[in-house]
Amino acid sequence: MAEISPLMEQYGIIKRQHLKEVLFFRVGDFYEMFNDDAIEVSRLLNLTLTHRGDDPMCGVPYHAAKVYIARLLRLGKRIAICEQVTPPSKGKGLTERKVVEIISPGNTLEQEYLDQGANNFLGSLCYVKDYVAYSYIDISTGEFYSVKWKKNQTTQEMAKEIGRSTPKELILSMSMQKDEDILFVLNQFPNISVDYEQDWYFSKENSYKILLKQFGTTSLHSFSLTDDSPEIVPAGFLLEYLAKTTATQNQDRTFPQVTTLKT
Repeated sequence: MAEISPLMEQYGIIKRQHLKEVLFFRVGDFYEMFNDDAIEVSRLLNLTLTHRGDDPMCGVPYHAAKVYIARLLRLGKRIAICEQVTPPSKGKGLTERKVVEIISPGNTLEQEYLDQGANNFLGSLCYVKDYVAYSYIDISTGEFYSVKWKKNQTTQEMAKEIGRSTPKELILSMSMQKDEDILFVLNQFPNISVDYEQDWYFSKENSYKILLKQFGTTSLHSFSLTDDSPEIVPAGFLLEYLAKTTATQNQDRTFPQVTTLKT
C-alpha cells in the first residue's frame, strides 16, 4: 500500500469534516480537488482530470475560482473553501490550511453568484409538535419570513409556500427524510438543493434566544409570535446556520440587514 503524503493526509483530515461539500483545497495558485470531488467536478465542469500519485485530481486557478464556484452553485452544489493560513514553508514543514467559508446556493452574498432581479432564498423546514414550520431568508436583501401549517395539510400548504418563495436551497430536519408527504412535494421542485440536519439543531429554546438577539428585543410579540410559536424554530435555525457558514455577520453573530421577521 502506497504511503500517504503529508499533503494528502492533511487533505483527508479536512475532507472528512466536510463530506457534504466540494472541498476547494488551496495549493499555491490553484484550488485543487481530489478523489470523488475531482471526478464529479471534472465531469460537471468539463475540466481535465489528472492524478497526484494514485489520487484523481483536478483544479481551477485561484484568480478565476468564482466563475467555477458560480457554475457549481447553479448545479446545487455546496463548496467549502480551504485556504492556506500560514505562508508556504521554504523548508519541509507543511503549510497550515483550514476551511474559512462554506458557500451554498442559499447563503451567498457575492454578486457573481446571485441571479440578478430574483431573490436568493434559503429555506428550512422542521416539525414542531403537530405543525410543520417553514422559514426562508434572503441574506443578500434581509427579507425574512416564517409560516406554519398542520401536518395533515403538508401536501397542499408546503407546495404553495415553496412555489411562492422558490428557495435555491432547503435544509430540513432529519426526521423528515422519510416523510412521504414531504418527499412528494420536494419531487415537484427538482431544481432546489436539499440537505438534512440532525433534529437537535432545531431547538425552540435556542431559536428563541437567537431571534431575540438578532432583533434586540425582549419578546417576539411585535412579530405576532408567542414564546411557543412553531415559526420560531426554523427561523432561529436559519440565523444560526448562516452565522456558522458565512463571514457576513457582526462580531455578535447578528446580521444588520435583517431587521424584521414577517409571519
